[in-house]
Amino acid sequence: MYKLKDDSTNDSEGLWAFNTRDLMRAATCDHCIKLAIAKELDMPGVRALLEPYALEGKTLAMAYGDKFESEIEEELRASLNPDDFKRPEGKDTFGETVELMRAGVPVIYQGALRHRSGLAEFTGRPDFLVRGDYDLEFVKGKLVAKQTKRKSPGYIAWDAKLASSAKPHYLLQVALYVEALDALGLKANEMHGLILGSRTLELFEEGEIVPAMRQARSYLEAAFAQAASGDLSDFEMKHLSLHCEVQSTCAICEYPDLCEHNRKEIDHLVQIAGINKSQIEKLKKAGITTMAALAAAGDDARPSDFVPGSFDKLRKQAKLQTNFKETGKHSFVVMDDPEIGVLPPASPNDIFFDMEGFPYFEEKGGLEYLFGAITRDKKFYDFWAHDREQEAVAFADFVKFAYDKLQADPTAHVYHYAPYEVTALNKLATRHGVMEAEVDWLITQGKMIDLYKVVKGSIMVSQPSYSIKKLEAFYEFGRKSTVVDAGSSIEEYDYYRQLTEQDPTEAARVLQTIADYNEDD
Repeated sequence: MYKLKDDSTNDSEGLWAFNTRDLMRAATCDHCIKLAIAKELDMPGVRALLEPYALEGKTLAMAYGDKFESEIEEELRASLNPDDFKRPEGKDTFGETVELMRAGVPVIYQGALRHRSGLAEFTGRPDFLVRGDYDLEFVKGKLVAKQTKRKSPGYIAWDAKLASSAKPHYLLQVALYVEALDALGLKANEMHGLILGSRTLELFEEGEIVPAMRQARSYLEAAFAQAASGDLSDFEMKHLSLHCEVQSTCAICEYPDLCEHNRKEIDHLVQIAGINKSQIEKLKKAGITTMAALAAAGDDARPSDFVPGSFDKLRKQAKLQTNFKETGKHSFVVMDDPEIGVLPPASPNDIFFDMEGFPYFEEKGGLEYLFGAITRDKKFYDFWAHDREQEAVAFADFVKFAYDKLQADPTAHVYHYAPYEVTALNKLATRHGVMEAEVDWLITQGKMIDLYKVVKGSIMVSQPSYSIKKLEAFYEFGRKSTVVDAGSSIEEYDYYRQLTEQDPTEAARVLQTIADYNEDD
């Protein structure tokens, strides 16, 4: 966002420009908006504080999002005559977009829309503006635009998203476009929608999405009005919150690293493993605002609307983490009646199983590219896939490997960490139509043992999460892979895909680092 320069009229005085991402933040996080306004107002100390935490460059998700949008553009362009697909190219993209719509161009790519409400002026670019008598649909996996017989003047707003399902903040964007079209008198009386990375379309009624957008925008308007009033006290450094209240909001925050740093600095409750937003709010209302305060709280400090067992469990977790923060020494406690007590006895044919997936694969549903397994004799088995056909083979080979071992030894089990592997095996059996009976047997006969569930039901540890990586602090284990986490493995696999033709030797090396990472897990 930025403050528009005042001109000689009163029409632009105090006016702020915002985009779709600003609106997403306004809908979920007051901190993000006030920090952005304080920076634009050049409040003392704010720019210097933010500069080290500014995000640089595009993430892998952004790069693949751009790739998906480019593919969709090419497909739509190919389905139409050249004169029926236009993109504004001049300096005044808003004016040119309006001209193209008034001229009745069927599909406008990356047009510009603008709309003002109070002191908030929206500027944005819907991916596609489609004339009301045209439909979009996927034909043999390609997006095409087809003219219909309906008489529907105006335009439909479409936005392309790499995600496989619609997220609430996507709908805020579409709603902004809908209202901007309406203000111009160029909105089609049809549903507007999203083009998803799963190569599906989702349509929404105006009444479903516009009210929520207006509510979110009202927070921006109120903040801009406060800035225009001359009372800037809320934007002074000493009054600014330096973190999102909920960690999930950091996915769209401008300064996620600042949020993480500040939460640790002020000992925020959100650091406590397993705590949720509702519990944080209840604790704060009761005057418990830090992890250390919860660790030291007595039974009489429990909020009246807090379940006693939940309060005690969070307090124990807070004590463990606070103790580590103060001493630098990790600790754990064994829970009453631990779930580890009901684990089946060890078998020499037990399998320890972990999968790696690539969510940016060009076909719907991503690619499960590595099925890794280790047996108790420390032998590593890896089943690789780099396309859909290979995925079917690798999946079937792994399932047969596991099924045969467990059929031969009824005391053996497959151990994994967290539910992903079971979900993925079910998904792949359905996707490829193979090994369905074998997967069903593994699951229904209790042969798949989720060790994450066992850990959570057996011990409490002085870590902010119970991921495999966090648990490594409690036993001696040296990783041989340079890949450190799942996000890095995705980036490494993307790098491998780029190298396969350019440098096969380096590609093989990268693939080995991923195999090492999987084996370590």
